[in-house]
Amino acid sequence: MKAGTQAARVMSGPLIHLAVLAALLAASSCDLFRVKKPTVMSQRQLSNSGRLSSINDTLLFVCGSGHYDIINTRFPDSMFWQDSGRSAYQVLSAEFRGLTGFLRIGWNPDTIVALDISGGVPGQYSVLGKLALPMQGYNAMALDDEHLCLAALDSAYIVETGGDPADLRLVGSCYLPDVQGYLGLGPAGPIAVNGKWMVVQWCAYWAGAGDSFWVSAFDISNPQTPVRRGTWSSGTRAMMAGDLAIVGDICYSADGLGLRSYDLAHSGGPVQLDSCDVNWEWRGRRSPPGTGYARATQLAIAGKYACISCTNPGNAVIDISNPRKLKFVFPGLLDDGGLALGVGCCANSRYYFVSTQDKGFLTCFALP
Repeated sequence: MKAGTQAARVMSGPLIHLAVLAALLAASSCDLFRVKKPTVMSQRQLSNSGRLSSINDTLLFVCGSGHYDIINTRFPDSMFWQDSGRSAYQVLSAEFRGLTGFLRIGWNPDTIVALDISGGVPGQYSVLGKLALPMQGYNAMALDDEHLCLAALDSAYIVETGGDPADLRLVGSCYLPDVQGYLGLGPAGPIAVNGKWMVVQWCAYWAGAGDSFWVSAFDISNPQTPVRRGTWSSGTRAMMAGDLAIVGDICYSADGLGLRSYDLAHSGGPVQLDSCDVNWEWRGRRSPPGTGYARATQLAIAGKYACISCTNPGNAVIDISNPRKLKFVFPGLLDDGGLALGVGCCANSRYYFVSTQDKGFLTCFALP
């Protein structure tokens, strides 16, 4: 009996472990194989869709083609218009620092207009200052506490904005290409700036090889003489950066594959830390990464999350709490089928917002 009992115990050990493992797998199968999706809080019709800019804790600016919307998001389940209308001039892009906006206007030449919207009277905002830019054809701009940076065909320009907005001054510029053998240059952009760092993408055409995309990082501690810290290839159109963002010394690049993180302060120049590919879902079917169905259109950082809008249609949220180990959280598919043109997050918010092209909706999603 004792020998039989011992044999039974020996045999039952592995069986018990297998049973426990099977139970754990069954209990966690939803987490392992079912993709979480965000909660849709509300939707609001827009006069026109475009990129989103956060104004303050509750206001979003939507920059469309000749139209603009200012949306109040104080109550995420019932967003409402703070202001909406057609601008007297074409607003090509906009960035905000609190209630001061910096608008790129399509005059001849292109002009930066500093606008004070603190009065709160829709359509009656105070113009603080203007700066005529040295050329036309700017493709992107970015703002931090001190500078407004713009990307043109082959150069990036730095405008000082940290002092008096009435005294906008072009203080520096840099030539972007630093590779040999290209035949021509395509449009530069996107661009990002934060403190000492400016990062910008540019495009070069090659004989027999089509176009390729490159990203250059500059130290702008002295904005009058930017110093190039390095350049890396962002590859073909499937991998080109749709938008860039900088948090501290980390640059995040959103592209047709997903999100990539780069250490700008590495002693040998910028290095890639990690990547997180997103298997975008497009028109009810999943597309393999890099097939071209998706193109990132805007990237917004909300605390430990990176929110990406893309043309698939839809968006995605990625956990960036560890830049060396990016973690896919969920896709946010859009029921209206519109192509996502912009994504934004208000300061200190637990929500993110996506604007779509086809039907002009702004959708509010809850972060985890």
